Amino acid sequence: MISLLRRMKIWPQLGFGMARAKAVARAECGRHSWPWTEPIECTESWFSYHFRTNAGHPGANADVWVDGKTGAVRKAGYLRGIQASS
Repeated sequence: MISLLRRMKIWPQLGFGMARAKAVARAECGRHSWPWTEPIECTESWFSYHFRTNAGHPGANADVWVDGKTGAVRKAGYLRGIQASS
């Protein structure tokens, strides 16, 4: 759908590229010592890429938003998951 909207000049072309943005997101996880666990979910919004590690599983998820034009990390966070108490 996004490719159709780009051809119609409705959706902006993100100049940074998904592969480069993924490398930035992975480096951000490494900087915080967060695990980069497959599978990785990537969604593209109007101005950025959003990467989520360990997709489809609750907890142990790193979320990183990378600007689609500059490649800067816009936001990053990590969800450790629910700790069971004994």
